[in-house]
Amino acid sequence: MYRLSVLAAIAFLAASPLFGNSSTAQSPLVPLDPVVMAQGGSYAAVARGYSTLFSNPAGFARTEGELTLLSATMWVHSDPRAVIPATRALFRGSLNGDAGRIEEQFAGGGFGTGGAAGIGYVGNNVGIGFSAVFDSFFRGDQFPSASDTGNLSGVIASEISIIGGFAVPFSLGSARVSVGADVRPFVRAYSLVDDPALTAGMIARYLGVAAHADADEDFMDNTPVLNGFGIGLDLGALLEWPQATVGLTLRDVGGTDLNYSEHSLAEVRRAMMGGSLPTPARSGDPGYISENYYVPMTANVAFAYHPQLSGFGRRLDPVVHMEVRDLFHIADHDSASGALLHLHAGTQISLWNSVALRAGLYQGHPTVGAGLSLGFLDINAALFTRELGRYPGDAPSSGASLEAAFRF
Repeated sequence: MYRLSVLAAIAFLAASPLFGNSSTAQSPLVPLDPVVMAQGGSYAAVARGYSTLFSNPAGFARTEGELTLLSATMWVHSDPRAVIPATRALFRGSLNGDAGRIEEQFAGGGFGTGGAAGIGYVGNNVGIGFSAVFDSFFRGDQFPSASDTGNLSGVIASEISIIGGFAVPFSLGSARVSVGADVRPFVRAYSLVDDPALTAGMIARYLGVAAHADADEDFMDNTPVLNGFGIGLDLGALLEWPQATVGLTLRDVGGTDLNYSEHSLAEVRRAMMGGSLPTPARSGDPGYISENYYVPMTANVAFAYHPQLSGFGRRLDPVVHMEVRDLFHIADHDSASGALLHLHAGTQISLWNSVALRAGLYQGHPTVGAGLSLGFLDINAALFTRELGRYPGDAPSSGASLEAAFRF
């Protein structure tokens, strides 16, 4: 009980805002793990293995340990029907006959690509890992091949982080309670690309829809990038009974401050090729950022039901769960439909511990996926849709994610 009291006190203090009105919030940058995305983004109550590093540190207390030698994930922000043409175009550098399908994405739900790679060990009360994430997303009323680039704009972001944490399990009546925490030092580069001409030239060159000999150089030299570092802190708890679990998490406790400077994309690329970021700018220097950027804290609660079946049912091992995210801002919506954006739900059926079938609801949008375990090789895939608007259906953005991982 003492440990729970301490955790509650920390959570209460962390709920106090650390930033004034001049601060600018940014979203956390985490891998779009197909295991999680296929289950509607809900994972805090069933957290285990490598994905626990990005969900609930209390999952470190699970007795089974898992070593991920390499997790490689790639994703495409695109209508599922355009995922194959888009991937094909990116790899060969030319749209050819796929132009029509991809053109629809920019003016519709948006288009982008991303990827992540990482290693880690989770279990036996500890979690430690390394992660590198890249993501991009563009949207506008004209495709880059058009003569008028319209309002085409987007975001490019990358983050390299080290995650280390610890969890402690204990008994509370009939429940097994686990309380965990992790620390995440990271470096981040973030660019809001709002020059339609530069953006169009860059995309047109890489997709092979136009001959812009200097598009890449212009884009790299003239696109500003916020770059710097932060240290995030996460707390989590799991209350587990034989067939039910309640999960609680505080991500980015107190808000994670981002210490940014501004350089061109070319400068950031050159520095990162050398294994670092450009030298931080001091007050009065070019590139100094006086505005305060941060990742806001989110409080989440999750529930899971894991029936203990007998006979053949043990081979299926089903679990259903749901997660309500960002509890502090549910009341910000002026209708019940807006509150739906905080709801995530999922289910998984594991067949003989080798095949996993997954489905869920991500902010009211359906998700689906599957996984295959071949000894030490895991392959997971997901199709999903997220909501980028203020209400369900305002601005849905679909995508697909694929992971290959070597695990023991």
